[in-house]
Amino acid sequence: MKRYSATTKQRSLASYFKKVRTDEADGEEPPPSKDKTSPSSALVESQARLNFCSDSGECTGLYESPENEHKQDTHVPPGNDGGRSATPSDLCSTVNAGQSDAFTTGQCPRKVSGMAPTHCGSPPLCATSANIFDLGLFVSKSNYVNDPETMEKLLLNPWTPPANYDYPATGKRNLKFQPHWVDRYPWLVYSEKLQGALCKYCVVFASECAGKGEHQRLGCFVTKEFTNYKKAMDVFKSHASSSYHAMSTTLSENFLAVRSRSQHDILTQLDHGLKKQAEENRKNLLPIIETILFCGRQEVPLRGTDDSGPINMSEVLPFKNDGNFRALLRMRAKCGDAALRAHMETSPANALYTSPKIQNELITFCGKIIQRKIVEDVNSGSCFSVLADEATDISRTARISLCVRYVGHDTSGVPILKKDFVDFVPVYDLTGKALASTILNSLRGHGFDLNLLCGQGYDGAASMSGHLNGVQAFIRQTAPKALYVHCSAHSLNLALLHACKLPSIRNCLGTVSSTCTFVRASPQRTNQLRDKVEDLTQEKRKSVLSFCQTRWVESHDALQRFLELYVPIVQFLEYMEEEAASSDTSSKASQLLNAITKPEFVVSLQICSDLFSLTLPLCKFLQKIDSDLAQACDHVKNVIDVVSTKRASAATEFNKIFLKSLSLLKITNVEMALLRITGRQMQRSNVPSAAPEEYYRRNVYLPLLADFENQLRDRFDAHKKVVVGLNMLLPKFCASASLSDIDDAVQFYLGDIPSANVIEAAFTLWVNKCCQIEEKNRPACALQALEMCDHDFFPNIHSLLSILATLPVSTSTPERNFSTLRRLKGYLRNHMNNDRLTGLALLSIHRELQVTPEQVLTEFCKLPRRKNFLA
Repeated sequence: MKRYSATTKQRSLASYFKKVRTDEADGEEPPPSKDKTSPSSALVESQARLNFCSDSGECTGLYESPENEHKQDTHVPPGNDGGRSATPSDLCSTVNAGQSDAFTTGQCPRKVSGMAPTHCGSPPLCATSANIFDLGLFVSKSNYVNDPETMEKLLLNPWTPPANYDYPATGKRNLKFQPHWVDRYPWLVYSEKLQGALCKYCVVFASECAGKGEHQRLGCFVTKEFTNYKKAMDVFKSHASSSYHAMSTTLSENFLAVRSRSQHDILTQLDHGLKKQAEENRKNLLPIIETILFCGRQEVPLRGTDDSGPINMSEVLPFKNDGNFRALLRMRAKCGDAALRAHMETSPANALYTSPKIQNELITFCGKIIQRKIVEDVNSGSCFSVLADEATDISRTARISLCVRYVGHDTSGVPILKKDFVDFVPVYDLTGKALASTILNSLRGHGFDLNLLCGQGYDGAASMSGHLNGVQAFIRQTAPKALYVHCSAHSLNLALLHACKLPSIRNCLGTVSSTCTFVRASPQRTNQLRDKVEDLTQEKRKSVLSFCQTRWVESHDALQRFLELYVPIVQFLEYMEEEAASSDTSSKASQLLNAITKPEFVVSLQICSDLFSLTLPLCKFLQKIDSDLAQACDHVKNVIDVVSTKRASAATEFNKIFLKSLSLLKITNVEMALLRITGRQMQRSNVPSAAPEEYYRRNVYLPLLADFENQLRDRFDAHKKVVVGLNMLLPKFCASASLSDIDDAVQFYLGDIPSANVIEAAFTLWVNKCCQIEEKNRPACALQALEMCDHDFFPNIHSLLSILATLPVSTSTPERNFSTLRRLKGYLRNHMNNDRLTGLALLSIHRELQVTPEQVLTEFCKLPRRKNFLA
């Protein structure tokens, strides 16, 4: 017997019934179907397939014409709806309202609906709610009996003939089906529709074919009825012992067990198994992630000489160093982490998740989690600035240290200024256009909103600061409001460097640097100087510092240390001049001793110390994280005013310096003398002077102060132009300001102001609020002003103050990150790829940002893996 799938005929039957109900509700007769084989024609034409009535018009059951015995059964439940096979209940539900009442009342459906009764000579089939579970109705559609309720009904309570049922006789001997067979073979079911025996288990669960390769089509009990009762017992035994019957029986028992809740279905069991396995896999991977986080936070190298293959968990250490990462895992296992030990000992070599490749992935995910948090904080604000600096690592690769500056909030909601490292970006083209493209692509790649970019902070190199072909010019083509600010710390260093080109000052600083290098170049010399310091002074500091020509904070410390140890240094050089075993050492000591004992050197040393003491606080302030540009300009102005005052009272101020110089020379037995004055002097200042004090004041002190003051004015004039207008919003200055003072800033940032049409009223209210504060308590920095500025009440003022706080001051943060780069990528770790380097740098630098192993594991599990990690 051919087995059928869910066809268009089944769906047509359901559609037909639906239309019948609709047409009868509208008082219309359903149109006759032209398809002779369609279910509708089979239902309307009673003689073709089924009848519901006897001659008397009373209900006698469903009838089947003998000539249609082997044709497709139209009484199988209609086609599936929404992917579910039709059930007998669906068949009942498709009959119109009057017919459905007939099924429940036992009346003839045709009589209820007003249709004429029809006749057929087939044996009767009772029109009760039970006969719809006659197993014969489902033989040709068994593959599609997938409704759990129907399947359960067929297995537990299929239709069975009543006790007084008259079974039809078959064959020449007129043998009949015997009811007691069912007691011996519980799977046996009689079908009145097919008038033969079936196997309820096989009808519901057996496939179409069986045997090796499934080439043997199934027949009796499965796809057709069994009626050869002459050999009934032998056939029953043969069927019961067949493999497909055993499989169907097992499936039926499991299905009924699931339906009765005595066991879980296979999907649930698989789901529980997968969850358990995923939880175990995640538990095994967490210690690995925790170890990587530990190494990253502590800047501990992970890899070793040979870190491939399984990790040896025995007490015997590996012959070669396999790295800190594997050693830490081994230590964890030895200290009681049984799960980790089991994972290392039982997992296959390709699923240990300890390889360098997996390390790189996990480290990269750690970095991406940190970067994502930074991007979210920046994009949730109103503006940010980009900071960048370039340096070359040990593998001779040029890298940009990319940072962002923005206003964030602490846990209590107080605004704080943040300068966060984002990435080490390798660069191979150092032109302004290429560097700008690299910076913009990196910012876009990380997800920063470039519409919020309001500032750029770089050094003064032409490729960065050029107004035509510099980085800042190309970036302003994309972000027009991203104002360029030359690093203030660099500007201060350049001002000092230019001022110190005065011959006397330049020679003095060069001599200090040479002396420090001479002492620190040899451990013996360092120890000998330490002995002289212990003998002559009570100073706790017993050695000189290296002198840096560019980092003026360090230069100030080195200069101050040299002044403190001046006398021991002189005696040390005298000792080395006489006692040194090497002639080179002796001659070098003699040259240095001659240089540092000259009056000109001593005076210049005191002058430099005095000047550097003015710039030291400014240098430190410009490198602070929370410094803003308005404060920086204010502090620079303060330094300029002090230098100008010193110049105005040079006689008094220099006299103090000169007296200190005389004191030092007296200790070293050197006489202060006036330098020789000639008619024409090309190598040094030659201003006529009557006394040494006047000479050094006019030739060294005043020129140094004048040049330094001019340099500060020139180099910080651009910084003042950037903040002009915005700084008048600070409570310290706004009391004396008018709307015209901030008009240029308002027009420039017009698109960033929430409601520019009410800026005049907002400024008036803000000024009034600031004037209510006592003058000495009025904030002078943008962060303090933001704290007292209510965002909802002063949205325009708040936006402008945020921009003022965000404008860059210095590039000290990118420069500090290069110190981390040198620690992470040294000569032993010079083959580190960029993702690994950036991830480790982010873990080291951003210790305040929490990265949990669970977060890393979640990111790790998003990619396909050999093991399942998703519960």
